[in-house]
Amino acid sequence: MGWHQIVFHATILLVIGFFVAFAAQRAEGCLKRFGRYLACWLYLLAAVSIVLGAVFTWYHGVNWGYYGYGHGYGYGMMGGYHGYGGNYPAPAPAPDAGATPAEPPK
Repeated sequence: MGWHQIVFHATILLVIGFFVAFAAQRAEGCLKRFGRYLACWLYLLAAVSIVLGAVFTWYHGVNWGYYGYGHGYGYGMMGGYHGYGGNYPAPAPAPDAGATPAEPPK
């Protein structure tokens, strides 16, 4: 996940938490308490998303190559971890691949 996505998700959580806290301030009874807890939970999720995003980016690195972010582990659905351009030898040619076809029997 890129930094722009981390900040976007955290901002959305903070804005929703603000509106929940604002609505809970005007409520009464159990709904007021539930709204405060829900707003705190949303603020906590925003903080955790920033911290975990930073940790995962630090430990797993970022590939900002030609194809953009997130294409470091192979290309395409079946690319896998070593599917494209790995350090593997080329496959051996098939037997008699370059031979001319034999003369058909008469």
